[in-house]
Amino acid sequence: MVGLPTVSLWGAAPHYLPSGTNPKVALSLLRKLGALLEMPIDTDDVETAVAIWEKQVREVVEEDENLVQYVARLEDAAGDDEPLGQIPSGDQLAQELEAFLRDNPEEGGSRT
Repeated sequence: MVGLPTVSLWGAAPHYLPSGTNPKVALSLLRKLGALLEMPIDTDDVETAVAIWEKQVREVVEEDENLVQYVARLEDAAGDDEPLGQIPSGDQLAQELEAFLRDNPEEGGSRT
């Protein structure tokens, strides 16, 4: 054991895309992993796979006008998002949850 804490990286893909391997998600995860480990990761092959995959997805979407309109609506809605700002740590979230449950016993906290 090297004394590293456990870590889990997850990636999300739009629900309207076919299930299975998504090289775009893989690329994002590799970049995040490289940043976390503070070391470069060669992603050239994955970037090539992303370009091919995006072309194939674009072609499939363009074959169905309903899907074209649906994707356009999703993209428009996604552009409306505001930045998240500072994301609290796990400890901060746990403290807030504990305080909430303490202050709201009817929600499941202790009844002291």
